[in-house]
Amino acid sequence: MRTIIFSFIFFLIFVALTYAQLQVFCEAGGPYTIGAKVNVVGNVSLNGEGVIANVSVKLISGNSVLKEIKTLSDLKGFYSTSFSSVDFGNYKINVSAEKNGEKGYCEDDLIVTVKEPEITCQNGSIKVKGRIFDKNGNLSNAKIRYYIKELNFVDETFANPNFELVVNDCFVVGKKYLLEGLIYSEDKKGYFAIYVSFSG
Repeated sequence: MRTIIFSFIFFLIFVALTYAQLQVFCEAGGPYTIGAKVNVVGNVSLNGEGVIANVSVKLISGNSVLKEIKTLSDLKGFYSTSFSSVDFGNYKINVSAEKNGEKGYCEDDLIVTVKEPEITCQNGSIKVKGRIFDKNGNLSNAKIRYYIKELNFVDETFANPNFELVVNDCFVVGKKYLLEGLIYSEDKKGYFAIYVSFSG
């Protein structure tokens, strides 16, 4: 049984490397209120490694493209942009990336409300698990400093190479928070940003 599983995983990896395609991650956050800045963050990678790519971010309502912003991802594949003056309604964020003929896509939903509802926060924990690696393999003893600016939360942990980020705070149920982090491993440095939410 173990041999079959290993062969299947190896086959999937081989196919992914042979037919290279950009992997695109995107998050729009929210819900937002009218007048708030809509922030879109994400990452572009090729075979698991962040790359510089041409990125197009579209704000879509129904079948209509309302706004489009073109940008570049950085050396680590990270990109960010924002839309302002977005009216009340339900939207989609469509992200496309291109590098040397390779393309990738991502889509996320976005809600803009009339006003901030009367809500209170709830004490709880958000946990994010992952693994740190580069093109040469896993990274051990990597230091991670992670934070949520909106909550004035900051903490540190280590990855060997697996890690778990724990955020203990007072959260608004269902709201998305931007969790950012810096990774230090000997002479290497990385950055990440993802949206997280508390379900109660």
